[in-house]
Amino acid sequence: MNAIDSFFLSIDGENTSQKVGCLGLCEGVIDKTVFIERLRQLLPRMPQLATLLPAPANEGHRKSIPDFDPVTNVSSTLLRNSKEMEEHVAAHFSSRFRQDLPPWHLNVISFEKDDKPQTAFLYEIHHSLADGIGGIELVYAMLDSQVNSLPGRHLPPLPQNPDKATLGQQLRAITREIRSSITASSFNGINSQNRRFIMLDFDKTELTSLKRLVSTGFNDLMLAAVAIASRYYQERGKKPLTALRAVIPINLRTSRERYDLGNRLTGASFPLSLATDIRQQLQDTTQTINRMRHSGAFSAYSMLARGISRLPAKAQLWFYRQQIGRTNFICTNMPGPLSPQKIADNPLSSLYIFPALMPGHGLGYGFYTYCNKVHVSLTFDPAIIADENLLHQCLKDAFRDLLALAKSAV
Repeated sequence: MNAIDSFFLSIDGENTSQKVGCLGLCEGVIDKTVFIERLRQLLPRMPQLATLLPAPANEGHRKSIPDFDPVTNVSSTLLRNSKEMEEHVAAHFSSRFRQDLPPWHLNVISFEKDDKPQTAFLYEIHHSLADGIGGIELVYAMLDSQVNSLPGRHLPPLPQNPDKATLGQQLRAITREIRSSITASSFNGINSQNRRFIMLDFDKTELTSLKRLVSTGFNDLMLAAVAIASRYYQERGKKPLTALRAVIPINLRTSRERYDLGNRLTGASFPLSLATDIRQQLQDTTQTINRMRHSGAFSAYSMLARGISRLPAKAQLWFYRQQIGRTNFICTNMPGPLSPQKIADNPLSSLYIFPALMPGHGLGYGFYTYCNKVHVSLTFDPAIIADENLLHQCLKDAFRDLLALAKSAV
């Protein structure tokens, strides 16, 4: 178990259960035996799925279960409609894993939508066992056709042979980053075990016109939407408008590590724009990303993570906790297949990813693109986010206003 895996295990507690997962929606009826058989085929490539979380007396070591059969970690549920399904998903995700089974679960849910049979599958796994990119392989293994997962990203290198002034400036900037703190906000507080979700869908192609206004990528658009929604929530909730930082996961996984569970990531702290103009917030976001990219900041985060891995275990855990405390929430984006996918010949209509909430974080954003659709999920803790309806409306309005800006650019 590496240091990042140990970190997610160490912060797991009564109020900060470190689950990550996703919810897939399919047309038609799919029996759970389809999922069980495909998990059995996956198990030789992912033997960690047959291991238990470390016991305190055996810290750092997972215990393997001989002759493990995934059938023990797959269940089925029959519900009437979409509302019941969404309530069930929230309740299931809020529960804790059984201690006598490997810390993952797949729940196959049958329900009806517009008088048509539907199947949802809720996949959950403990964060100490998998990051998002590694864990998505469990979902891709359920598909009828093979999908290539994300290869290892090649981050831009640090500037070569910097002069003393430049090097001193970078060192001071890194020191400020490490030692900086955040202002208390309406998105942070004391966690509960409960989790709820907001899920929205948007057409990705409708946002492409924004590139005519500002040279921007998809990550820029998503972070701008988060900044806009955060500002709306604070303004409409009559909360102080505070500076916010989102933690963005950076993938350290290589293509050779496709089927390796465990965590291969680090996180960059990203400041969100407080501008009151939509176009300015988008421009601010793009400029910040470009500045971090061209300065080598993203590469520096990955190098820093590797350096920290050589520290004593207690020092590593202290550093990870200190860095999480500098952010208000997580924002993760994952590109999916561009072509339609099926499970047992039933079309996969959408997929939502659910990040874990770090201690003190009240919400986490997940963005997943599939067939030119953006599937947005917002995982939140109702003990911290008191007004679910306001949060839902603010997120909808953020995308509405971005789409309106895109149409004005045509």
